[in-house]
Amino acid sequence: MKKECGGRLTEGDRTQGGFSLMELMIIIAILGTLSAIAIPNILSYRDNARVKAGANEMLALFRKAQFTAVKSHFNTDIQFDLPNGKTTVYLLNGSPSPGEKIDEYQVPIGCKLSGYTFPGLVGFSPRGLPTGANGTVEVHSTSANAKVAYEIVLSTAGRTRIGVISD
Repeated sequence: MKKECGGRLTEGDRTQGGFSLMELMIIIAILGTLSAIAIPNILSYRDNARVKAGANEMLALFRKAQFTAVKSHFNTDIQFDLPNGKTTVYLLNGSPSPGEKIDEYQVPIGCKLSGYTFPGLVGFSPRGLPTGANGTVEVHSTSANAKVAYEIVLSTAGRTRIGVISD
């Protein structure tokens, strides 16, 4: 029921609607604090996921080289171009040329290859065994937000796997 005093509502009859300025400022401060905590974690998660995806693709390349060697009955060779972040797999069919290019891998933006520990050429024989010695190649993030790096490990038995390197 409205009480009118000369056509206007009296002070006691006005209903409260909306938020006060103080309530809005408190909400904005809470949201600012939460975003200050969450954004670095989101960036770190994104960078870690990018590095893991790069390591998974590198592992798939190793396994493709091994499978192709067994299937074709010819050796395969994996060549690394660490400064450019490129890895190429060749099928060595006995000719003196580098062979037929099977696949090529470029690390994702924000990642780099490093930690190459293979003593010589890397590849697989038609039996699926490494043609060289065992070793690793590492995939790191170029961002300071990433907390982990991954290494692709090739054993003397031809097993390939991903290992985690904590920074």
